[in-house]
Amino acid sequence: MLNLSGFKELENALAGLKDKATSRRVANRALQKAAEPIRDRAKELAPDDPATGQGKFLGEAIKIGRAAGRMQKLGNSGTVVSTFVGIDGSVKPAKPSTKRFTKKGTGKPGGGVAAYSIFMELGTGTHSAQPYMRPAFEEKKQEAVEGMADILREEIVATQARAARKAARKA
Repeated sequence: MLNLSGFKELENALAGLKDKATSRRVANRALQKAAEPIRDRAKELAPDDPATGQGKFLGEAIKIGRAAGRMQKLGNSGTVVSTFVGIDGSVKPAKPSTKRFTKKGTGKPGGGVAAYSIFMELGTGTHSAQPYMRPAFEEKKQEAVEGMADILREEIVATQARAARKAARKA
């Protein structure tokens, strides 16, 4: 269970920024910074499976990014923010193979670390699960939420200061 406090005041401050786009950028920056403890812990827990050779790239592939199509409305401000901590499929893709992870007939690698990561997390019929994402989330979710309030506060103050400097230059 997550404990939230102080977000109503932050929501009002966020709504008081110049426009919705500015509010959204501030909220996204804060959300991505707040997700760093989860990402860092997942990298620490990521298994390295020397038998397959792909596990060594798993930690490197864990990234924070924007979650396309998974928008969450931030209170009544109308600001929409989203992020994810997950696998960047572009990191060290698999080599072409005639066996698995290859798109049929193309000789192009299919999947790479992104395809391999789910097997490491959940396991297969022949490979036991070595979870790293779920435990990282469970361990660090409260820290991320608590950090979000402080980071969001800092981002709002910095944005307001930039806007004040810009207004002073124009005056």
